Amino acid sequence: MTLLFYISGHGFGHASRDIQVINALARRVPDLRVVLRTMVPEWFLRASLEPRVEIIPGDTDAGVVQPDSLSIDEVGTARRAAAFYARFDEHVAREAELIRSLEPALVAGDIPPLAFAAAAAAGVPSVAISNFTWDWIYGGIPCFDTLAPGVRAVIAHANAQATHTLRLPFAGGFAAMRQIEDVPLVARRSTLTKGETRGRLGLGHERPIVLATFGGHGGNIPLERAAESARFTVMATDYEVGSHLAPHPNLRVVSGEEMRRLGLTYTDLLAASDVVATKLGYGIVSECLANGVALLYTLRGRFIEQDVFIREMPAVMRSLHIDTADLRDGRWAELVEALLAQPWPAPPPSADGAEVVARRMVEMVARSA
Repeated sequence: MTLLFYISGHGFGHASRDIQVINALARRVPDLRVVLRTMVPEWFLRASLEPRVEIIPGDTDAGVVQPDSLSIDEVGTARRAAAFYARFDEHVAREAELIRSLEPALVAGDIPPLAFAAAAAAGVPSVAISNFTWDWIYGGIPCFDTLAPGVRAVIAHANAQATHTLRLPFAGGFAAMRQIEDVPLVARRSTLTKGETRGRLGLGHERPIVLATFGGHGGNIPLERAAESARFTVMATDYEVGSHLAPHPNLRVVSGEEMRRLGLTYTDLLAASDVVATKLGYGIVSECLANGVALLYTLRGRFIEQDVFIREMPAVMRSLHIDTADLRDGRWAELVEALLAQPWPAPPPSADGAEVVARRMVEMVARSA
């Protein structure tokens, strides 16, 4: 059985959840052949994938243009989408040829519209897996329809060609989709206790740990300012902070090499923390929920998905908003303490979505055989 999986190159959140689905599928179908079509860096994909996969790099959607971790270039986003979808028919023809050559039993997409249009052209069933669609995201950008006229209609038409849709929590924008089925959270979970991870890192339990994660971008969040507080320890990866940061007694930077040597994953770092300071996105929200970690979040420009999180998070997790100016100036301490004083809502939502999605995908293949 061959699975062709199209993964949006917008950030790592799509890929991180799709890796969990692929791992669950490989456990169900040991001889599964997986081909990934994406621009997500290979090092990120292979770090957590259990089965061997083939990776075919390629632009699958337009995403959004982000100058840094916390802002969106709305004009640049609209212009890039206009350029990509102006040649959409060419993209579909190219991908349909690729699909025919690979002969997959199923095409999955999270959530490039190209996947569904190309699969339909090649006569192969497809499944959409996501918590949002790009026509909905773009609809939240005021200048989009002016600078990219007709693009959202093209996306909606392509999305409507997905054979089945598995809709994740915190969802929005599925008006054009058909055969929609709601599934639980797909999220990575640590296999270590908080104490085990902290022990390997040489960290104690005397102070809370705040994991800072904003998507890299050269360490443009000055974490040393937050670390000036002696009320908690700031933890981050070297990918997050870059190479210019001076050592600080309240800042613990964990390198990729150190994680490999200690047998740790990024999810282990998250689960060993008391709070995650971050920008809002499905990946980090779902993993905080799955690992029981509180969320201190800031906003990243006008991204309509954030409205869903802000509305729904208080019912399921400890979360507080931090203004971007306070974030950059290191004024975290009072909010961290207020966050840790919050009670956890109960019960937490189920986070077994990877197994549920994998089971449904196997069933789809069996039905179409």
